[in-house]
Amino acid sequence: MILKIFGLLDMFAAIVLLLLKFNMGIGIAWFFAIYLIIKSLLLFNAIPSILDLLSAIIIILAIYSFYGIFSYLAILWLLQKGFFSLLS
Repeated sequence: MILKIFGLLDMFAAIVLLLLKFNMGIGIAWFFAIYLIIKSLLLFNAIPSILDLLSAIIIILAIYSFYGIFSYLAILWLLQKGFFSLLS
């Protein structure tokens, strides 16, 4: 059950990161950035957790209008991770 909640939150984080490209969702983006940081620090010894931490940094950079190719990679990472979490 908790895996499905994490999966949904990851997918919402990806959607918010996409919305940041259009300067929308800045307030909720902080929530998802902090969520990803906390989740990645709790399980820091795994590679997916390191990628979550990088995704959180990318969300914070996107909040400040720095949006590049790595933002799209973070969106794909969060969407696929969320999708597979929902399937499990």
